[in-house]
Amino acid sequence: MTSSSETVRLPSDDETIGPVTILDAQGRVLRVVSAEDFRRSRLTATAEPVDDLPPLASLRAKRAERRATAESRLRSAAARALPRAIAS
Repeated sequence: MTSSSETVRLPSDDETIGPVTILDAQGRVLRVVSAEDFRRSRLTATAEPVDDLPPLASLRAKRAERRATAESRLRSAAARALPRAIAS
């Protein structure tokens, strides 16, 4: 159970929200964006039509096909290497 001291309080409409700092992998500041602009850009970035995306089952089938192909290549390479290893 969460105590009241650990509860996260969301800002109300009358409170201002500070700017968002965007950092690179080393922690250097890339840019500072106002919270309003950051929220707006995130909403437009995630609001792309889902209908244009391929179905998840199709993506999973393609992934399984790629894995099977890679595994068969590995088996073929191992089968070719085995007689050479025995001969030497």
